[in-house]
Amino acid sequence: MDLGVESWQKLMDEISSFGSLERRRLFHLAYERHYRIQVLDALAARGVPAPRPIDSISFQIITCIDDREESFRRNLEEIEPLVETFGAAGFFSVPMYFRSATDAHYIPLCPVVVKPQHFVDEIGQLSQQELQRRQAEARRVLGHASRRIPLGSRSLAIGTVTSLLGSIASLPMVTRVLAPRLTSRVRDYVARVVRPSQATTLCIERIDRPEGKSAANGSGDSKPSPDIGLNQGFTHAEMANIVDRLLGDIGMAQYSRLVFVLGHGSSSLNNPHESAYNCGACGGGRGGPNARAFALMANDLRVRRILAERGRFIPDHCVFVGGYHNTCNDAVEFFDIDRLPPSHQLDFLQAKGKLDDARKLNARERIRRFQSAPLNLNPEEALRHVETRSEDLAQARPEYNHATNAVCMVGRRSRTPRAVHGSTFIFNLVRSDHRWARHSYFEPNTPSGDTCLLGDFTRVLFFNGGQYRIWMWIQATSQYHIAARRDGGSRKRSSSGPEPTDG
Repeated sequence: MDLGVESWQKLMDEISSFGSLERRRLFHLAYERHYRIQVLDALAARGVPAPRPIDSISFQIITCIDDREESFRRNLEEIEPLVETFGAAGFFSVPMYFRSATDAHYIPLCPVVVKPQHFVDEIGQLSQQELQRRQAEARRVLGHASRRIPLGSRSLAIGTVTSLLGSIASLPMVTRVLAPRLTSRVRDYVARVVRPSQATTLCIERIDRPEGKSAANGSGDSKPSPDIGLNQGFTHAEMANIVDRLLGDIGMAQYSRLVFVLGHGSSSLNNPHESAYNCGACGGGRGGPNARAFALMANDLRVRRILAERGRFIPDHCVFVGGYHNTCNDAVEFFDIDRLPPSHQLDFLQAKGKLDDARKLNARERIRRFQSAPLNLNPEEALRHVETRSEDLAQARPEYNHATNAVCMVGRRSRTPRAVHGSTFIFNLVRSDHRWARHSYFEPNTPSGDTCLLGDFTRVLFFNGGQYRIWMWIQATSQYHIAARRDGGSRKRSSSGPEPTDG
């Protein structure tokens, strides 16, 4: 190459300025652009099919937009082509302060930018309250003893006994490392002594009480929270607003006999950041109570009458079932199934079998990234493996959370291909392999779509913040302000949804 001295000097200066950091930045941008083009090409090649008739749908399921829930949905669709799945923010439009039967304090279950205005308590059913009272007393005694032992160990007598028995205390730690699954089963069996009965209910309905009486304990001596002006439970009109908001946002216009609403969370033994693996839409809490509350609201006949007056008709044969999906061990728990009418029990058992199969396939998909798992495990063995990881003291990262998330899809599920065997390359690309978060969104039913989208991008920011994709948030906020200026600043935000912040 015949270059002059000045040209060679300019070339060498460019090479010197193109250091390793700049190279990595450009390579990363090129990879992002390559993947983005592949995804958009796949979506462009996908036509919009006609809606399926409700008679062809076996059951419907609503989960969080989380990428771990998206993989569960895909595997469910693969084994049950007749299912219809939806994605929504995992608090299911039910912002609340929640207190379970075993908790002493309320916790907020909603996005961090929303302040709940309602309290919800989980209490034992009337026939089980005596049993729960004894279990609560057992928990109090054990808690008092566990507090007294460290204090008493300072004395000579108790200190000597504690020293002699100290070696025995190391046995549970050893067994958790050597046999975590067996240790978990033994611990669960022992915990039944103090664990509350499953026969509980949620106090979601607002009940007027005499002035000076507290909804927390029926006396005027204590309040459920120092906040003033908050409500214990929801009115029927508020419940109807919640149900109408969620079903309208996701475009759910036809209803099968069973509609599952699954919240999600994560539980592990030795993860210092466990709350970060829970539902982001629940502020780091577990979304099971929100799913349970929404199902109770949607099943209330008084709420359905209000919805019918607004033009949203939920047929009498439709029953909502709340549940909870543990994304660490892929366990699925259902709430209030004793309220299922006899006509729906067989449908529930058949759907539960499909969900159990989806759990196994989802576990097999996940273990490919675990060095502790051989690649030749069948679905049943894969499920046992992830169950063991969640109870293994040696596993500080029993699941990988959002480590591989790359895309957030906001739109109708029909816009993306369903996971099927023998699919083409472009379909395999959209199958995503734990890389997509999906939010069902139907624009004609959502006049406040800017709020819905901005809330999605807020959650995606937390999903992808560690993956160098903060540009999604920057673009989202920029487009929001551009649209606001175009509309003359007249855009309004829903009071029940997340509001954008200056951050």
